[in-house]
Amino acid sequence: MMGTSPIILQRSSDTKAPGFFQIVSSLYRTDPIWQSALDMVVIGLVVRLLANGVPPLFYNILTVIHNDSAISPSPANVPATAQPTASIPASVPNFAPPPTGAANIKEVPDAIPEKHHMFGFVEKKDWHGKLTPEQEKLLLETYNDVEHNQCHEAVLKLTPLVKTGGSDFEMAFAIAQTCNDSDPNHKEQAFYWQNQAAMHGNPYAQYQLGMYYRLGFGVEADIYKARQWYEKSALGKIGAADNELGRIYQFGNGVPKNLKKAAAYYMEGAERGDSWSQLNTGVMYFKGITVPKNYNNAIVWMEKAAQQGNEEAQLDIAIVYLTNSNGAQYDKFLEWAGKAADQGDVKAMTILADYYRKGTGGKIDNAQAAMWYRRAALKKNAEAQFMLARMYAAGTGVPQDNIQAYVYYSLAQEGGFGQANSELNNLQTHMTTSQLEHAKSLTNALIAKHF
Repeated sequence: MMGTSPIILQRSSDTKAPGFFQIVSSLYRTDPIWQSALDMVVIGLVVRLLANGVPPLFYNILTVIHNDSAISPSPANVPATAQPTASIPASVPNFAPPPTGAANIKEVPDAIPEKHHMFGFVEKKDWHGKLTPEQEKLLLETYNDVEHNQCHEAVLKLTPLVKTGGSDFEMAFAIAQTCNDSDPNHKEQAFYWQNQAAMHGNPYAQYQLGMYYRLGFGVEADIYKARQWYEKSALGKIGAADNELGRIYQFGNGVPKNLKKAAAYYMEGAERGDSWSQLNTGVMYFKGITVPKNYNNAIVWMEKAAQQGNEEAQLDIAIVYLTNSNGAQYDKFLEWAGKAADQGDVKAMTILADYYRKGTGGKIDNAQAAMWYRRAALKKNAEAQFMLARMYAAGTGVPQDNIQAYVYYSLAQEGGFGQANSELNNLQTHMTTSQLEHAKSLTNALIAKHF
């Protein structure tokens, strides 16, 4: 999916802004991040009300509860602390990561969702067989069911046709079975029907079957058989299969390491429109792997991948624009980092937060930094929770609030961020008994909900 435009863009001065309540209502109904943030603030406010009674103007506070300025701050009894020290990573893009579960592959970022590989071609409606409009509609409905975790419903719809509808139905049935937890043998069923579709010559199913062998899904993992099916799929012009073959040769998985072969597969997949092949081709030019370094070519291929909604590519190209030795292009950085963040990329959120906190583009904006740290913190990023806690403790970019600082330090500590321990201990010496009780109650409630 393509990312939305960065939320950091300013509203045009000649545009009539919607009312505040419309904005809050719309965000709460459509954005889970705002839902989580509002729920958290409400819990904290209720805890305070229960302990201290209803203060004056209670109803006025409720009407603007999601505005930071409306969060009742704790007494300003914490001395100003040094600015947080996390920095924008100086790393350059790496090769696109392997699917979740692929073992023994080093020097790559975190694994990408398997969903990309499971559904990327479906969005293009590239069916293997000739389908009637009714059959195509049914297949799209079942893939939509699977994307919304309604896998059992998809299986029921496909069951009458799986044996007679051809390889597209066999593959769809296999994909629906991958997440059909109501069937204890769903993995084996998925493998069986994916194998049927692959044997019937469906190149998309051949790619999927290669994934099954690579990941050991419904069958014992076998990189040799995975490579065989990827090769068959690549002959059917499936770019994703080229990308997997490129990775096999790049890292020497079951074959001698061969960067020239890897590069050839990446380029072939890129030409066929696979976003991960395009990203890897861009990285190859950026690092000069088997080809001369070429910044312009790197940008061209990375942008092709990013424009397809590949969030890893969006983040990588943002970093390239930010760290360009010929001069950073901040507008391009903000554009692509914002798109990656809007797709839920936590690393993009923290990089944006660091950018604004340090004033990398020429101006410090702690309010924007706090907003991005908060978005990452609500996705359980321990470092972002720690940074946001320090901002609350110092009142930097947000109203000074010991209770909020305690909560976020505690969440960071729970997430294994070691520096939170000493900061939390120090903060407690500046809090009243009542504040500590409120903060601990809120923290325990959030941890109990596996926040």
